[in-house]
Formats: sequence, structure tokens, C-alpha cells
Amino acid sequence: MPTGYNPFLFPKNGFYINPKNGKIKKGLRLINSGNYSICELENWKYISPYGIYFDKNGNKFRGSDLIKRGKIVLANWNLEVFHLHWFP
Repeated sequence: MPTGYNPFLFPKNGFYINPKNGKIKKGLRLINSGNYSICELENWKYISPYGIYFDKNGNKFRGSDLIKRGKIVLANWNLEVFHLHWFP
């Protein structure tokens, strides 16, 4: 649970991956849906359309391409080390 000592920032214009099913949704849509609590959203992974991401096999993907797909196959990704790499 977010506290004053550990604030949770959730940009509404960002995109996020659901760690349970791999679906990618926009932050504003998640907040407005009312289906998720802040505690649940804290576990979702942020994905930038301007970044590069690597799957378990080392394949490179642009964030914008992943967002267009709308979903990733969780078996191909390790969300524990899902980090943003900027375009070269």
C-alpha cells in the first residue's frame, strides 16, 4: 500500500502492463474504470512509447510497437526485470 514514505506516482497519460494477463492499457482508462485499486495498480509495469524493451530471448522491441499490440505474452517476458532502455 502506498504511504507518505513510499509515494506511488501514476501518470495518467502513461501506459501500463497488467502483470496477470499481459494487457496494456492507458493510465487514465484504468483510473476512470474504477475496476482497480491503487494497491493493484502499483504492481502494473509502466511502458514508455519512446523506449526499447528486451524479452527473455534478447529480442528488442519499441515501446510504441508493444502498445499498438495491446497485449504481450507474459511467458516471453520477465516483468521483474522489465526496464526501460532509451532509443539510441
